[in-house]
Amino acid sequence: MPELAKIVFLKFLTVSLIAGVLIAVVMAVTPWLNKRYLPRWRYYVWLALALWLIAPVTLPINQTPLILSVPDIQLTRGVVPDLGSLSEDNTIYTDNTLYTDSAVQTDDASVDNVMSSDSAPASLPGIHEPAPALDGLTQVLGTNNRTAAFPVITLLDLLIAFWLLGLVIYLSVRWIALLRFQASLRRAWRLCDSVETTAFVRRTMAEMGFHIEMDIRISKTVRSPFATGLIHPVLVLPEQEYDPNLLVYVIRHELTHCKRRDLWYKLLVDLANAVHWFNPLVWMMNHAGGRDLELVCDELVIRGQDSARRREYGESILYTVKRRKNQQMPMLTTSFSNGVKDLQQRFENIMATPVRRGGAFCSVLAVSLIVLLGSAVQVTPGTDQNPGPGSRNAADGTSASGIGVGSGDRAIRLEGENHTAINHKVYYTPSSKASNEKFLHIYNTVGPAEGYLIAYEFTAAHTGLYQMEICSTPHTAAWTSSYEYSVNGGSFVIVNNDNASEIGVVDKWFRRYTLFVGLEAGTNTITFRVARPRLLDNDGYYTFFLDYIELIPMDRVGTRLEGENPESLNHNVFYGASPAASEGRFLQIHNTIGPAEGYLINYEVTVAQGGAKWMEVCASPHTTGWTSPWEVSVNGGAFVLADDNSAGTGTLVNALFTRYTMPVTLREGANTITIRVAQRRSMDDNYLFYLDYLEIYD
Repeated sequence: MPELAKIVFLKFLTVSLIAGVLIAVVMAVTPWLNKRYLPRWRYYVWLALALWLIAPVTLPINQTPLILSVPDIQLTRGVVPDLGSLSEDNTIYTDNTLYTDSAVQTDDASVDNVMSSDSAPASLPGIHEPAPALDGLTQVLGTNNRTAAFPVITLLDLLIAFWLLGLVIYLSVRWIALLRFQASLRRAWRLCDSVETTAFVRRTMAEMGFHIEMDIRISKTVRSPFATGLIHPVLVLPEQEYDPNLLVYVIRHELTHCKRRDLWYKLLVDLANAVHWFNPLVWMMNHAGGRDLELVCDELVIRGQDSARRREYGESILYTVKRRKNQQMPMLTTSFSNGVKDLQQRFENIMATPVRRGGAFCSVLAVSLIVLLGSAVQVTPGTDQNPGPGSRNAADGTSASGIGVGSGDRAIRLEGENHTAINHKVYYTPSSKASNEKFLHIYNTVGPAEGYLIAYEFTAAHTGLYQMEICSTPHTAAWTSSYEYSVNGGSFVIVNNDNASEIGVVDKWFRRYTLFVGLEAGTNTITFRVARPRLLDNDGYYTFFLDYIELIPMDRVGTRLEGENPESLNHNVFYGASPAASEGRFLQIHNTIGPAEGYLINYEVTVAQGGAKWMEVCASPHTTGWTSPWEVSVNGGAFVLADDNSAGTGTLVNALFTRYTMPVTLREGANTITIRVAQRRSMDDNYLFYLDYLEIYD
């Protein structure tokens, strides 16, 4: 599901939860407030809620927002990927050199050679023995048997799809009913040819100060007067003879609706109901809004009238109810009577003699609560429950992650396709989503007796414990093979839930896992072994994809600056609470306004020895449309935009944060690091930025 769809859905979910609470409160206090205030205050509360439910806006407040999480549970792990679709040009990349136990060599140029699956040569340059047949791969690609890719689906994806389906159904039912009603109405109505009725309507409009062109139509299919038309109002009267004494009140009532543009009010409330169809309290608001619309209209018609006139007006309502019987009116029409269930309240409102106030204070208070609660609550996708990047060891305070590493070296990145040695032919498939736009994959029914062996040789700066991140096929899915790893010729260890924590879902083929290995200073070798076919249907296919391996030393000692503890700043910011943050809190900017120079957040750090350092920044992603770009300055120097060149692509921590590593030069003693957010995000006019922490290390 696109990231924007998740952001929009979670925003609507947030306002729906808050609006539900406010609707319940308003309905609970209504019986008590009815004795003191006119229904007008509820009319404006429903209007404000409807506008906010359709277009959620927030204002800055100096208090900690409440952040709620929606569990983004993975519901599917996918089925057999369509290997033919992994390459954009429908070709399979393969190695030109076959590696055997006795012949280990590499040929860098061979990696870029393209060979179609149905035209593999019998032998290739540099091969020490005939290349294995590709029948298994060709058969699958040719017959398209079990090759339909099934995307990873999460609970949030399912909720969004269900929400959109309900929205479409709601709007379809409502608008189809309206269009059918209007079509039948146009077939049966005609212009009013009664001079007396037309003159009376025009005169009443003049008395009300309502100056607009309005058609007056007569229809034999309607039983009570109503108005329709958002832009060009039309007053529709029944063809049957109407009591002239009561018609006066009926027409004045409908003209009051038109003058107040109440059809727009009904449209807004109904659209809010459409967007939040899953919330029963919003349905109740929709009904209450229609009822209060009529109560306010009654109040305006009988304002200043004596009890006799009020009684006549009530009789006109009863008369209209009898004529209407069970005739249903669609949305975007007014109706003089809105059903028997609300008649009692309307009569009580009409005949009420004590003077009641308008209730402006109640409306203002309710709207203020809407804005404040809307700014203080946020719903986000739930984070992974496994400890992932960015987690800290509470016992020693060291970081369990980071792109940059201590002891003078950075993280060691090994691309899956750049192995040092293998013992059997494998394939290399291009993909824009792979870290180096290419990954290694095994997909074959044949394999060596000892299993597929893929070795990676590299140099570590020092001896110690390293965190190893593996981006590969899921080790628990039936459509993939289990795999093992070995360090420096040691025993093979199977990758499973006991030793590897899943820290992220990349796409339908790849998961990110972390585990811990011990390395020696100097040359090391990590070997992966795929010794068993997958379990799916017992079809005998070895299936394994490997994008990259990354090794991070665990002995890094750095200075951490928590985002929520700035030394100074030039504008108010928020401090959010979330279990995903390193100390349970983080700095947050979410505003439509900002200083001309941008938001400036300063942090002070003191180092014993100056020079080149690494700075890890755990912040909102710098490349997505839902967040603002951000820049970094050290000791008043030029600002550097955080992007793929200066900070790398980063490592995803959770839905809120990504870890980036940037080189910085500090002086001995006190230093000032400034984060600047000077641009709004691309999806709207909001500034949005999250900062969990900064960490400085050698």
